[in-house]
Amino acid sequence: MYKLIACDLDGTLIKSDRTISEENIKSIKEANDAGVLFVPTSGRGFLSIQVTAKALGVFNKKNQYIISYNGGVITENYQNKILLMKDMDHQVADKLYEEGLKRNLTIHVYTLDQVYIYHISKEEKEFLNGRISYIEGSWQNLNFLKDQKILKILYENTNYEFLKKISEELSITLPYLAMSFSSKRYLEFNPENVTKGAGLVSLADYLHIPIEETIAIGDSLNDLSMIEKAGLGVGVNNASYDLVPHCDFITKNDYNHSAIKEVIDRFIFNKGN
Repeated sequence: MYKLIACDLDGTLIKSDRTISEENIKSIKEANDAGVLFVPTSGRGFLSIQVTAKALGVFNKKNQYIISYNGGVITENYQNKILLMKDMDHQVADKLYEEGLKRNLTIHVYTLDQVYIYHISKEEKEFLNGRISYIEGSWQNLNFLKDQKILKILYENTNYEFLKKISEELSITLPYLAMSFSSKRYLEFNPENVTKGAGLVSLADYLHIPIEETIAIGDSLNDLSMIEKAGLGVGVNNASYDLVPHCDFITKNDYNHSAIKEVIDRFIFNKGN
């Protein structure tokens, strides 16, 4: 029996209107009642996931967990206790920021408790509305964050092929980074070996749950590592075409139509075909 479900948020659990369907919420609570942990697993910081935790009824609860920053931080929900944290070397962060400035990109810099965004567009503001809070500015370097831990940096551009080209270029000059794509608009950078898959393995080990007894659900390439690591890797119907070949199962429903309920019904409660 599966004992842990690691689930991506945007484009997987959370609908395009920024809400979670009542069907998904009910199914997740039923799975929790049956002893199956449901773990939000996101590139976001854990503080920005508190609204989701409240909707799912696990806010500030003991023995409930969140994997955030693409696996860079694992927390227990009760008082947001940090169980694992892997931050980025500041020299690497400085180099990434410099490369983003050269290309005139929108740059997100994630610290433990805040997101700083350089050169944000109106379209990006609209996309982020209701998702995360942030501070915008025109900083020419990251000296103002020298005393803070940096967990993640990302570049935003809606041209996926352009982002792929940048990733190829930086994989040569900065080969010791974990790179991934999300939401069809982000190229994300984490410290080496920091991935959602590594985060899932670490949490499963901490809870003494065999990795074979886990499910991972996602829609983007930053979900690939956990989909490959989990006992069952699931892509929602709207999953990126690059992700689909790596999934064990693709849902009939997409993120706007309770795909998570479909997974729980089928693989936790053995309902349907």
